[in-house]
Amino acid sequence: MRELEVLLALCEAAPSVSHLPSATQLLQQISPYVSECCYQAIVPSTSLYSLQPCPWEVLTSKLVTAVLSLGANHPSLREQVNDSISAYTQHCTRFAEYFNSHRQGRDNTNGGGESNAGHTMSARELLGISTLTTSMVGFLDAAARNLSFWTFEERHRLIQEYDELLSDEFLVTVETALSTVRHAPVGTEAIRTWRQFQKQYSASGRPLGAMLLREGFMRLVMVTASSMVISSKSINEVDLLQTIMAQATQSRGSPSEAHLALVDIIATISAREIVKLEDGSDYLQLGSTWQQRLAYIVKASALTSFLCCALMNEEAADADVVMPWLEASLADQAQAKDVHLVTVVLRTMAVLATLSPATVTALGRSMPRIIVRTPMSPEGSRVAADCLLFILRQLSQDTVITTLYSLGNALSVRHGGADAPPGNYALFNDLSMESQHPRDSTASTVNLMSSVGTANDPAVYDAVVQAIVTVASGIGDPTLTALALSMLVQKVGKINMSVDLKIISEAAILASTGGVGEFRSLLRLYMSLSQQGLTKPDQALLDAVS
Repeated sequence: MRELEVLLALCEAAPSVSHLPSATQLLQQISPYVSECCYQAIVPSTSLYSLQPCPWEVLTSKLVTAVLSLGANHPSLREQVNDSISAYTQHCTRFAEYFNSHRQGRDNTNGGGESNAGHTMSARELLGISTLTTSMVGFLDAAARNLSFWTFEERHRLIQEYDELLSDEFLVTVETALSTVRHAPVGTEAIRTWRQFQKQYSASGRPLGAMLLREGFMRLVMVTASSMVISSKSINEVDLLQTIMAQATQSRGSPSEAHLALVDIIATISAREIVKLEDGSDYLQLGSTWQQRLAYIVKASALTSFLCCALMNEEAADADVVMPWLEASLADQAQAKDVHLVTVVLRTMAVLATLSPATVTALGRSMPRIIVRTPMSPEGSRVAADCLLFILRQLSQDTVITTLYSLGNALSVRHGGADAPPGNYALFNDLSMESQHPRDSTASTVNLMSSVGTANDPAVYDAVVQAIVTVASGIGDPTLTALALSMLVQKVGKINMSVDLKIISEAAILASTGGVGEFRSLLRLYMSLSQQGLTKPDQALLDAVS
């Protein structure tokens, strides 16, 4: 434990070493540990539990980060660092092949029974696979965070090596061994220790298993893909897609041969990973909440990676291929309510809209339907509204008006109940807006009325109100703002109290982009509602107004 503490302290200091002789000496001291950390024996100690979630992940992550920082800061050490990383990968590959062959041999002996194979693994093999798995999780994390060390050719080789290493056979071996450790009767002290480590992984929301390895690998792939599109370092999917949306109108240079080779392998890996997740949907439904969460993270990384490839080379990653995957994610209620995944899906759709006029037109029709039909979290609804605005900015004003009318119609579905307030605060002249902006003849093609019946869900109504406000305020045209205000205010008292409160609070956002007349009318409405709230009394109404 003392040696381990000293080693970790040296790793922490590595990025700060600026003197080349000192950096060379430090690299010589710690690089042997890099190649050995996937099978490093550590003397049992209660202090090991302080290295959350597991000492082998922490050790590998710190060691790899340290040597990569030394190589990045001192170019003359790059070759030594590459040799050290290659030695680690070779050891991982050799051990993975060894464990695979032993498991397959037992499968053949036991008639192919996977559970029998697991229970006949020796304690040494179980611990070896556990150590190797956690070490590789640490390596993939460090590699993704320090990707800038490698050239594009080296990144291609790194991804190819770990794609081959993380084969289906090895992932089955990992899952079998970890399940055996988890469910085996209490045995040796080492087995009890590893069961405690597994509990620590689960407590952190990262259950130890094959899916955690897939998540780490796809994050490495995603960071590699993003590095071809933007130059920012250590960027996640959401920030990446926001940056791409902001730079959508900028032209991109022609990709080099190294880029094209990288695009091919990343597009293939990403597509395969999405298909595997779709095929394993039954498993995900039976898995724990955190297993589902990990799978959604994997899917988000794969979708982002594929999108980056489409931006670099549409022949290698066809945008038409990814659209059904995106729609399938939104059609599944569990996936649609995962904030991270739905954010990536919606922003991916928005970025795809920049690739062709046909795609932006199609998304201009489908995005309002998505907002109306898909119960999402408040954060997901906000992202959907932003993406709708992004898409509509690329289309004509007539399309924007038609979309606003369609969303307004979606609020016309009555939702009976005792909470529906009496009266209608019609302080805006909707007829004047009709004369200024007659409805587009194609409005019927964006009719959303039938889809609202999928749920008298307050979340859907809130999303529609937010979308109307976001589009009208984002376009910034006073006449469109007046149209949106007119539609929204006339819905007060028509659906239910929760929708009324949402409209009352969101309408204020439109005051900054509307005309003086609309602002005065809005103030009159607020005065009337305040009086009603005081008379009842109705604290919720007063809170919405204030």
